[in-house]
Amino acid sequence: QYRPFDGTTLGVSGFRRVDAYTSGTTLNIGQTLGWTGTVSQRLFQRLYLNVSGGFETAQRDTVNPSPNGTSDKITFFGTSLGFNLLRWMGGSVFWRATSSHGERTYDQMTYGVQLSAFY
Repeated sequence: QYRPFDGTTLGVSGFRRVDAYTSGTTLNIGQTLGWTGTVSQRLFQRLYLNVSGGFETAQRDTVNPSPNGTSDKITFFGTSLGFNLLRWMGGSVFWRATSSHGERTYDQMTYGVQLSAFY
């Protein structure tokens, strides 16, 4: 994370995840690579505006009984407005748009309210 100004945070993260699982007698291996970028700005000492976006590519391969595979490319963008209610409690309202292209193609929008307790 980089903090260019008081109350402003810029972040970039990347990841790689490998999963192996079985379904009956079939062995499946999945690999996901991705990155996320975020910008967060504190407003009025108690509110936080967050904007994030990123990209993932998911590859799934069936190893046994016969090899085949699928691939998906997923992009997402979201924003949230967070707030601190107490020292140990906060919350946010959020919105996120996700789009997947490949074997499983879909567009999805998610929004809601989240409450959090800190310990």
